[in-house]
Amino acid sequence: MQLTNNSAAPPVIYTLLFEIAVIKCDKISVAPTVLPPVVVGTAYTQNLVAKGANSSFTWSVISSSLPPGLTWDTGSHQLSGTVTDATQVGNAFSLVLRVAASDVIMDPLPVSLGITVQSGAAVASNLSPWAIRLIALGSGLAFMGIAILALHRLLAGKADPKTAEAVTEGNQIIEQTTNGKPKSVGQIIVQLERARTEILLNYEIPELLRRVKYYDRVRQDYINLMVQGDKDIEKLENYVEKHPGAKPDDAVDDPDLPEYKKFSDLETGIRRLENLNGIYELRLRAITTDYNSVKAEAVANGYRIDEGTKSESENEHYLALE
Repeated sequence: MQLTNNSAAPPVIYTLLFEIAVIKCDKISVAPTVLPPVVVGTAYTQNLVAKGANSSFTWSVISSSLPPGLTWDTGSHQLSGTVTDATQVGNAFSLVLRVAASDVIMDPLPVSLGITVQSGAAVASNLSPWAIRLIALGSGLAFMGIAILALHRLLAGKADPKTAEAVTEGNQIIEQTTNGKPKSVGQIIVQLERARTEILLNYEIPELLRRVKYYDRVRQDYINLMVQGDKDIEKLENYVEKHPGAKPDDAVDDPDLPEYKKFSDLETGIRRLENLNGIYELRLRAITTDYNSVKAEAVANGYRIDEGTKSESENEHYLALE
């Protein structure tokens, strides 16, 4: 490359030689790609690890929507804290990061992570899945009696006199409301669970996954626009820095910037690109909220199916005992 100093008389030409090394690098990747849920009242710590490139990275935050009590440390690449507000359960949160290689020329990696908050009481519960569902379904005397029977079996050998009395009363309610056939009520519950699982598998989850895929594609489009905007801003700023004495009406002589005729156009272009990136960031936050909400619903339904499958043998065993 030749650099000409036109302020000298006569002009002085310097020849600059740059050596460009080409090395083989893997693409940048970050793990984990899915964060474990945050439990209300429980200390949370999750480190993110980047790999690829030349094993040297710079981290930055594109957008952040974290539940109160949770913080992100860019230096240690760690998400940590304790969420104590139970009203945050079910809300959608996200953290969108940019991981760039610091010592090689490589496109940065945008990383979008959804964050879900779960109830501490639900996680801490040691009841079996089918017992929890029976209690949750409890409406009317028959279901209440079945819930009491479930608790009785879980607490066998541990009940105090008051608990034993309540269990006896519950058993009597079951006998009275089912004509001595509590198994028939249990069969109905199992059948309803199976029907619900069929609906989830055949309609609700496929529709949720379609929406997740759509939102993810839109989010990626906005991230790509922001990354490209940063590159365009950097290109304009570099050109301005290389011409410190230029006046607003001076011509721009760069084949890579054909749409900019004068230096005043460069300043206008930088402001326009910065404003566009601000708009893209707002839209990214909004679409990320929708994405996380739908994704959390899909994951929750997946858990429901998993738990239903795991508890199938328990349900069958329960019915066989009646």
